[in-house]
Amino acid sequence: MIKHNKFSPYESASKGILDIFGFENFSVNRFEQLCINLANEQLQNFFNHHIFLMEQQHYREEGVTDAAVAFTNNQPILDLFLARPGGVFSILDEQTSFPQASDASFVEKLSAGCHTNPYYERMRGKDLGFTIHHYAGKVQYTAVGFLEKNRDTIPMNIQNLFINSETSLLSLLFSASISRTGTLMPSQKEKVQITQDKASARKMSVGAQFRRSLGVLMEKLYAASPHFIRCIKPNREKQPGVFQCTEVLNQLRYNGLMETLRIRRDGFSWRPSFQDFIGQFGILLLTPDVPVTRDSCIQILQRAQLSGWQCGTSRLFFKYWHQDEMTQNLLRLRDAAVAIQKRYKGLLCRRTFQNLLDEMQKLKEKQKELEAEKERTRRQEEAAQRVASRPVPLPRRKTPPIKLSLSDTPSEPPLSPFDNPTFRPRLPSEVNEISEKKRMQRQKTLRWFKETEAEKVLDRGEIPPWLHGMISRRDTENLLMGKEPGDFLIRISQNRAGYILSYRAVDRCRHYMIDVRSNGCYVILGEDRAHTSLLALVEFHQITGIQPYGEILREPCGKMETRDLDCEELKFLRRTLSLGVENVQSPDPPTLVVSRSEESSQHYRKSIRRAMQEIQLASADGCKVEERRESVT
Repeated sequence: MIKHNKFSPYESASKGILDIFGFENFSVNRFEQLCINLANEQLQNFFNHHIFLMEQQHYREEGVTDAAVAFTNNQPILDLFLARPGGVFSILDEQTSFPQASDASFVEKLSAGCHTNPYYERMRGKDLGFTIHHYAGKVQYTAVGFLEKNRDTIPMNIQNLFINSETSLLSLLFSASISRTGTLMPSQKEKVQITQDKASARKMSVGAQFRRSLGVLMEKLYAASPHFIRCIKPNREKQPGVFQCTEVLNQLRYNGLMETLRIRRDGFSWRPSFQDFIGQFGILLLTPDVPVTRDSCIQILQRAQLSGWQCGTSRLFFKYWHQDEMTQNLLRLRDAAVAIQKRYKGLLCRRTFQNLLDEMQKLKEKQKELEAEKERTRRQEEAAQRVASRPVPLPRRKTPPIKLSLSDTPSEPPLSPFDNPTFRPRLPSEVNEISEKKRMQRQKTLRWFKETEAEKVLDRGEIPPWLHGMISRRDTENLLMGKEPGDFLIRISQNRAGYILSYRAVDRCRHYMIDVRSNGCYVILGEDRAHTSLLALVEFHQITGIQPYGEILREPCGKMETRDLDCEELKFLRRTLSLGVENVQSPDPPTLVVSRSEESSQHYRKSIRRAMQEIQLASADGCKVEERRESVT
C-alpha cells in the first residue's frame, strides 16, 4: 500500500507489504483459526468495498449512470465478532477476567447473547464449540482452551526473572510495552520489579490486542491505495503438472475471488474500446473502411439489435451475454459469405470443366480421323501386296508309319496332367516284400496288444463299444461318414504300438494319435493331460473338448457288423471271457486270419486286380506273367 502524508510540506510516500494466512477451515479449529478468519473476514469486506468503489468510479468516468451493482456486505459477520458488548471477543474478554470462568461457561454466555444472530450456531451434543457462517463457508470452532489462550498469563516471578536478565535481548522483550499495532516498544528505563498491580494494569488480553491491531491495519488500508496479489496452489502435493479442481475452487472461494467475479458479472463485464469493437465487428455494417467513432459503434449495435448495453466516452459496456450474441451475428454473416463463395467457385469450376470437355472432344475427333486415315492407308498397302505376289503353298508332311511287333514293349498311353511322369510299376518281388513288411508289423502290434493292453480295455468284462480293433483309415472314414457330428471310435494303429481316436466333425473326419507312455498312461498327442485308462480318456473328453478345436465326444460309432467285431484280432478277448480264465493265451499272431467287411473285401480285390495289371505291363513274356500272377494269387 502507498500512503502520502498531506500534513508534511514535503511529499513523502511509504510502501507496506501485508502477508497473512488465508482462510482456514480444519477438522479442529481453535482460537488461532478464529483470529485468522476474523482478519480474512475484515480484509474481504475491504476488498469487496474497494472493488465496488473501483467499479463505480469507472462508471462515473465513462458517464455510465444506469449501472446498478449489488454489493454483498459482510458487515453483520464482523459485528458478530467485534460488537460491544455482545460480540464474541467482548464476551471472551469478559469471561477471561473472571478467575472461576471456564470454557463451558464461555460457550453458554456466547450462546445466550448470540443465539438470535443468523450467522451463529451452537454445536449439538456435549461438544464445547460453536459454528460461524463466514463468507467462505461454515466453520466449527472448538472452545477448549479459549480462555487460557486469551489470558496468556506468565507468573510474576518469571517476568521479573527475564526483565532483570543479563541478556539484553530478553530484558528488552519483557520490559517493552505494546503499541496500538501490536508491536513491542522498547523502554529505556532502568530495570525494576513488576508488582501485581502494575502487571494487571499493563496486561491486555490476546483478543483485545489482536482486535486493536486489526483496527489500526484497516485504518492504514483505507487511507492508502492497495493492490492485491492472490496466490493459488494447483495441488496440495506441490507436484508439477497436477491440477486439482476442488482444491483450486476452494482457494478461489476463500480468497474472495468468486465474489469479485460476481460483482463484475452483475455489472458490465465486457468493456471493449471503440477501436477494438470496430476492428472485430465493423464488418456487420457491410461497408468498407468503417471510421472508429462513437456513432459507428452505435450503428453496429443497432444493426445487431442488442439491448441493455451502455456507451461511454471511450469504450462500450456490455453484459456478459452480449459477447455471445455478437459472436452469433458474426457466424451468420460468415455462413452467408461461405454460401456465396461456394456458389461462385462452383460456377467457375463448371466453366473450366466445360472448356476441358470441349477440348477433349476435339482431341478425340482428331484422333479418330488420324486412326481412320492410318487404317485406310494400311488396307491399300495390303491390297497392293496381294496383287504383286501370291503365296507359295508349303509341302505336306508325311506321317511315319507305326511299326508293331510282339517282342516290343507295348507303348504307354498318353500322359494326362494328373499322371506322374516318374511313375514306375512295381515288380512282383517288391509287392511281396511290402506285403510281408505290413504283415510283420501287424503281427508285432497285435502281440503288443495281447501282452500289455488286452486286460486294460475290458469294461466290466465286456469289450467297450468304442473299440473297433485294427481297421484301416479308409474303412474308418466310410464308417463315420453317415454318422452324426460328435460320433467317434478308437482303433488299434496298424503301423505302431498305440491307438488312434477317429472323430466325426461337421465337414470331415479327424484322427488323433493316442500314445501309451512307459508308466501305462494314455495321452493324446498335442495335449498335456495323461489318463490312467482308455475309458478315463473317453469319459474326460465327453466333458472337455479335444484341443485345438474343442471337439467333445458324443456317442461311440457302431461296428461294421452287428454279429461280430470288425476284425478278428480281438477274438481272443471273447474267448478269454467265455472260458472264465484270466490268463488264457491266444493263438500266435501269424495264424490269425483277418476278417474284413464286404466293403474292405471289394477294396482288397481291386488292389489285387491293379497289381496284376502292373505285372502285365512290366513283362512281355507270357509265361513269366503267368508265374507272377500265380504268386500274387
